[in-house]
Amino acid sequence: MPIDPAAEAALLVPARGRDLQTGAAETSAFFGGLPRRQIEVLPSMNHVLKDVGEDRSGNLAAYHDPRRPLAVGLVDAIDAFVRREIGA
Repeated sequence: MPIDPAAEAALLVPARGRDLQTGAAETSAFFGGLPRRQIEVLPSMNHVLKDVGEDRSGNLAAYHDPRRPLAVGLVDAIDAFVRREIGA
């Protein structure tokens, strides 16, 4: 195949600052070698893409609360990434 998919694929990686399972540092280390990646750190976002405080029980409660909105800044980061990739 004449194309290297890893080199061609653009990837937005939302690094979650309050993720109980994978932290922002691990996310950066895992995806850091990809040439066309953007790591967007959202400091108060947890594993299920919700804003949470420092309290572990509140963080876990967010996993089961479908009424909680997505983390502030996540949709804007996705929008900006897609627009940049398509040249809009």
